[in-house]
Amino acid sequence: KSNINIYDEYHELNSKLIEFKTNIRNVVTDYLKSINQNRITFSNLVNEYVLMNSKLLKSGPSLDTTKSICKILANSSLGSITLNQLGKTEIESYFNKLKVSNRTKINRLRRIRAILTYGRKAGFTTNPDPTGLIKFKLENSDPETITTLQLVELLSRTKDKLIQCIIILKSYGLRTSEVLGIDYAKSLNLDKQTLLITNDVSKTGRSNNI
Repeated sequence: KSNINIYDEYHELNSKLIEFKTNIRNVVTDYLKSINQNRITFSNLVNEYVLMNSKLLKSGPSLDTTKSICKILANSSLGSITLNQLGKTEIESYFNKLKVSNRTKINRLRRIRAILTYGRKAGFTTNPDPTGLIKFKLENSDPETITTLQLVELLSRTKDKLIQCIIILKSYGLRTSEVLGIDYAKSLNLDKQTLLITNDVSKTGRSNNI
């Protein structure tokens, strides 16, 4: 009976010790998170987000687009702001200074929201999403085409025989990722003078002949 009591007391003490260690771990984890929020900038979080996408997407047009947008955001006025200071006011201030269409603003806002969502899930921040109340009215205008600078970049990465084709594509409002993702050998029909945008390349997920 004495041995049984000692055994029970041991397990009770061991359970309390485990609970104590768990509480200590949680307190330390919360403390480190609070320190991280005071130190980690939005640019740091963007870099972590890109690394995560690089592991998931491996390579391809989607990853290239993600890296391109993230590079713009990391080098923007938002980049140096720490996560605990990043709020609706700071994000609105960034967008107010942009000289781009509302369509572009909407796309960047979605990316910022995705980055912050990743940050919360990964434990980099516990702050609520500050982008929820930010809205942009989409203008009734033609779809955006790639910019002149993007066109120059595309031409520098393209063989001479495709340069004319790339220039024509610019007039159809195709996204950079779509232009780079097309398999021209299979999709270009010179007899019918058409180009097939397959569903695996198209941002809408639907095939289209132009």
